Amino acid sequence: MAQTTQRDPARKSGGEPQTAPQGGMRTLRGLAQRLGFTGQNATTGVGGAQKPRSKIWQFLFGMIIFVVGSQLAAYVLFFLNAQFNLGLNSIVLIPASVPLIGGMTPFLLLYLALVIMLWVLLYRFNIIPKDPFGAKAAAEARARERVTVSAGSHRTRSERRRAATATKTQAEPRRVATVSHGDEASDEAYERMKAAQRARRRRAAKR
Repeated sequence: MAQTTQRDPARKSGGEPQTAPQGGMRTLRGLAQRLGFTGQNATTGVGGAQKPRSKIWQFLFGMIIFVVGSQLAAYVLFFLNAQFNLGLNSIVLIPASVPLIGGMTPFLLLYLALVIMLWVLLYRFNIIPKDPFGAKAAAEARARERVTVSAGSHRTRSERRRAATATKTQAEPRRVATVSHGDEASDEAYERMKAAQRARRRRAAKR
């Protein structure tokens, strides 16, 4: 008998189930990439050279999403508080006498938590770039350039020192080999011959 197998739609997709925040952030990131707001490289110039695109537009796009998301979070909290009569604004968690955080209510605490979570998600999924103005990248490039120049200069000096040492080492054996002739008698004869040649040069120079 022929057996029929049923395929699970979840297995057919071949991926793990994604949570709603992750799916939303990836959708926003894809939209930013299609609109050209991300800091990816763009192929321009002669020979297909890659020129990094500025991240300022990506930063502005991320800040717009952050502001809109913060307002939506406040509206959602207002709606839930009014719909279910939660009384989030009627309870004071911290007395008003405490500086800076005095008069904290559950509504304000939840709103701050949502805003911080929204900022972390935007930063985590690179909707808001980590270096929007390129200051960190420029500093790293200058540091690498200084290290490269310094290493090149040290390498040049060391090579010059090694070359000078090798030249001296090669010149000394040649001089010894030229002077040395195997025994003392031949050395003395050689010295007398050289002295005679120097004397003849002096007399020729005086004339």
